[in-house]
Amino acid sequence: MLLPTTPPFWGLNPETPTPFGPAVPETPFPLVLDPNTPSRLVLKPVTPSRSVLTPCTPTPFVLVPFTPTPVVLAPKTPVFDSATWAAEIQWSRWSKVRSGANLFNALGFAPCNATATAPAKDKWDGCVTKNYTGVAFSFAPTWFQVFPGVDLSAPLTYAVGIDGNAAVTFGGNQGLGNYTVGVSADVQQKYRFDLKYIDYVGRYKDNGTAVTATNGLTTFLKDRGAVSLTFKTTF
Repeated sequence: MLLPTTPPFWGLNPETPTPFGPAVPETPFPLVLDPNTPSRLVLKPVTPSRSVLTPCTPTPFVLVPFTPTPVVLAPKTPVFDSATWAAEIQWSRWSKVRSGANLFNALGFAPCNATATAPAKDKWDGCVTKNYTGVAFSFAPTWFQVFPGVDLSAPLTYAVGIDGNAAVTFGGNQGLGNYTVGVSADVQQKYRFDLKYIDYVGRYKDNGTAVTATNGLTTFLKDRGAVSLTFKTTF
């Protein structure tokens, strides 16, 4: 494997109160610089029975991610007793490839270039772009003492890549995301029941009979929504 011999890593995480209201906790604005982040790769076949995973290394740095994430308390309204909401922006950029460039699955590199038998690939085939931007939102209204000793909430979340494909695996893809809709019951502040519906969004290419390319690993789950029920208790 083409891996860096040293793991330099820098971070900056000042905590700043959000201008949108009281934050819980104070709003972090992390900035991460890692010159040796392994990037998305292609499988290099060695024998019919095994492959070698050979990640390339962007350098001098990959900026991943920049994520301002305020978590804000909303006051009581006629609709709910309390609520929290959060919004996140993710941005990443690769700078330079110093090893394994022939395996870097990015626009302008061999795995995405045209060949004698196939046209060039684009970002909808999963090719990495120079920059990636994604967003995420969550909102959770709460109603106190709906029943004696029972508080109810309805958490909602949505996350999606809005531009480009990140250079790191699971870093994000344009159009790829997920959302959840749920109902939670907190019983006597001791028992917690969570019922959620989870589904995915994504984009793929097909030839009319079969999928030929996907942009992101969870694209195949876009029609595989699921319901989950969890129970937690404290002692």
